[in-house]
Amino acid sequence: MTKKIQVTWVISVFWIIMWGWILYSQWDSAKLMDLNEWGDFFAGMSGPLAFLWLVVGYHQQGEELRLNTQALSLQVTELQNSIAQQKIIATTGRQELAIIQTQHERDLEREAEAINSKFEILSASEQELRTYLRFYIKIQLNNNHAKDVSIELKSQSNSANIEKASMTSIPDSWIKQESHAIYIMSPNRLSSIEEISFELTISFTDNLGESNLQGFKFISKETLPLRLIPSIHPRLIDR
Repeated sequence: MTKKIQVTWVISVFWIIMWGWILYSQWDSAKLMDLNEWGDFFAGMSGPLAFLWLVVGYHQQGEELRLNTQALSLQVTELQNSIAQQKIIATTGRQELAIIQTQHERDLEREAEAINSKFEILSASEQELRTYLRFYIKIQLNNNHAKDVSIELKSQSNSANIEKASMTSIPDSWIKQESHAIYIMSPNRLSSIEEISFELTISFTDNLGESNLQGFKFISKETLPLRLIPSIHPRLIDR
């Protein structure tokens, strides 16, 4: 109960007691009144009380409306804060999902790199003998296992007869970090041609049982030693 209601009750009780005392003190005259006069009496006595309670009720209702408005404002503020928090959570979730996805893609790349076999050229050199050229190339398998390994030699020069070159044999099954050297004997000499270029194509079956091709291109000139062309080192060949 608010203070206004308490004061109103005190005034109302005092008002009724006052009019009761007046009626008691004038009872000899009051008992001779007619019914319509009694009605006027009670109307005059209760009218101010009714007006007082009407005014107090109006202010009380206004106070309750103000409190309800404040409560609604607080609810709106809380809802806005909740929406902002949800947006932050959603943004953070998307960022975390992107990080997880990126990490997952990197893990897949590492797994694929760990699973897929990959050959590398460790060294390449040449030696010009009296009647032919000898090329020395050392190849290494960097990861996992490769089987059914074979190497095809193909000339990239118009005048070099590299297809007729003889090449040392290699094992058909390799393990990780295993390396082998191959010698290529060519009937050509650099003094007779300006340039010799050729490609080694390694075909193999990887650790997943899938067939793969990997190619390396080499070039040799009279003024420059045998070297691997960097632009395609190594080059995976589409099947």
